[in-house]
Amino acid sequence: MLSWKAAVTRIVNGVSVLVLVGFLAVGLVRSAQAQQAHAAPYASPYSINFVCPLASLTFDFNTSPRNDYTQSSNTPFAQWYSQASYPVNNPNDGNGTSDSWGPWPANYPAVTVPSNIVSPCDVLTWKRERVVAVAQQYIGYNYQHHHIPDFNPYASQPSWPASNPAVLVNYPTMGIDCSDFSSWNYNFGLGIVLNTGVALQAVSTTTIYGPGGAGITPEVIGQGMDFTTLCQTLRTGDLLYIKGSSTGPITHVIMWLGVIGSGGPDYLVLDSHDNSPPVVDSNNVTIPPGVHIRPFRQNEYYFQKFDHALRFIQVSSLAPAMILLLDGNG
Repeated sequence: MLSWKAAVTRIVNGVSVLVLVGFLAVGLVRSAQAQQAHAAPYASPYSINFVCPLASLTFDFNTSPRNDYTQSSNTPFAQWYSQASYPVNNPNDGNGTSDSWGPWPANYPAVTVPSNIVSPCDVLTWKRERVVAVAQQYIGYNYQHHHIPDFNPYASQPSWPASNPAVLVNYPTMGIDCSDFSSWNYNFGLGIVLNTGVALQAVSTTTIYGPGGAGITPEVIGQGMDFTTLCQTLRTGDLLYIKGSSTGPITHVIMWLGVIGSGGPDYLVLDSHDNSPPVVDSNNVTIPPGVHIRPFRQNEYYFQKFDHALRFIQVSSLAPAMILLLDGNG
């Protein structure tokens, strides 16, 4: 599996020289830079146990275009780290200023479900677990308001940009925020492009783009459900939308792991979280900000401020996938 690394800039005799550092590795590889961001690396008690073979979920991660992070935006890579590429009020900026969140993701192609999957893995399970397999690559990445996880201007421009409130204090690294993360996972995994603004992403009528998103209308799940019923209803890959306060707007999104989440007594989710409020794991250790597996508990923030969930991968959407299996089109 490919772990992408951002560019670093070296100054030689007053001339900026772009040095690209890429590492191709098989398996789920955590960014070395993300690991180094914490003085004491966090040891999670949680893990993910896929029903489908991991090799089937990641079979194309090392093939174009998913194997080359420089192709992950329609903005030419040479322009990623030029602030001139991000004008004031750039609609793709995310915060309406020139304090850029970086390049906008390209739309990834839809994926053909492998024809050799076997029970208990099926087409529905494969698609749901595929999105989680994408997300798992980024466990350990920091919370940053970036559209692309491996966008990392801070390696050469520590103050990029100095006034940007998105830069997590003491961790000027690559990273991603909650709704960019959920959109990225669906985009990279299935070619389903969700709106990256959390409030718009949470609306079931918001247009969904991408080759894999054509014709999808998400199913609204969980409104008004008690804790037990909600947890029994949710399925792997569902996105849960959380309010900042009981009467406030949607401010956060998390992804349900369900039966494939393992470790501790709690239901588990995967998200990029800024630690406001902090979340502790089953060992009573505060989970660092950024991308991590976190517990979903009845008396804590995620459920207490839960509004609704959206399900993008449904039984009714499987017919095109089965056709893909027969005709081989991507």
